[in-house]
Amino acid sequence: MNLWRIIFANLKHSRRQHFGTCLGLSICSMMLVGSLTIGDSIRNTLKLKGRERIGSVTHLLINEEGYFHSDLSERILETNDLQGEVKIAPSVTTMGTIASPDGNTRASGITVLGIDERFFEFAENPPLAPDLKKAGFWASPDLANELGVEVGKRMVLRIEEPGLFSRDAPLSGERDARFLSWNHPYLGGLSPALLGNFSLRASMEPSRTIFVPLSILQEVMFASFDPDQGNAGFANLLLVSCSDNTIDELEGIMADSWTLADAGLSLKKTRTFHQWNLRSRGVFLPDWIVEKA
Repeated sequence: MNLWRIIFANLKHSRRQHFGTCLGLSICSMMLVGSLTIGDSIRNTLKLKGRERIGSVTHLLINEEGYFHSDLSERILETNDLQGEVKIAPSVTTMGTIASPDGNTRASGITVLGIDERFFEFAENPPLAPDLKKAGFWASPDLANELGVEVGKRMVLRIEEPGLFSRDAPLSGERDARFLSWNHPYLGGLSPALLGNFSLRASMEPSRTIFVPLSILQEVMFASFDPDQGNAGFANLLLVSCSDNTIDELEGIMADSWTLADAGLSLKKTRTFHQWNLRSRGVFLPDWIVEKA
């Protein structure tokens, strides 16, 4: 009896055990392959969702305590020749409510985002961007489905007016929020390819955002924000796209470009010799500014 006959005889004699072993290995292999496939699918889905939410944005500067001048982006790019390596778009983000004039359609607690044409440079298909010279509102896909209104129908957008006092401050007189509202046509939903699902929240909840031309939002929101200069060009968000090799240089340039006016501060020489007056747009000086001064 040769070796091959012994092997075949063993397989024939223990065929049930061998069949069970092969069946178990097959099931384990299918489970492993299925897990890897599902894992890759979830990973790709999350990447896709992430791209829809932030596009090619890699970094951002957000001022949670006030507003800076929106031309900060131009000053940063003019400081060094970074136009080909860095993209920067100023924005204004706030909360608001949108409703039809008769009040039958209403959505509250929505994000209102003021954007200009630079915003779409972070999108997948910038050439398809809408005309922001039109006075109107665009909605994220989920909010557009929620509203269910026809394109061209007039809607009323209400946002809170930025105040100079902290409403938590004693005797501020601004405990009750004041709201600004204006009536413009609804211009439809903004597709995900144009960052219609843009959101800075790390959440899988639907994005409920109204997109407004930045210039229109600034004119309404900051009409009385800086009465001395009559300037309405403010923002509280900078969207940035740059490589890891550029971010350190960009941070240095941003620090050099930042001015007292961007922080809402100004210096005025008093009549007293060698004395200066440090003023704040927000009336009260925060402790950290006092410490820096």
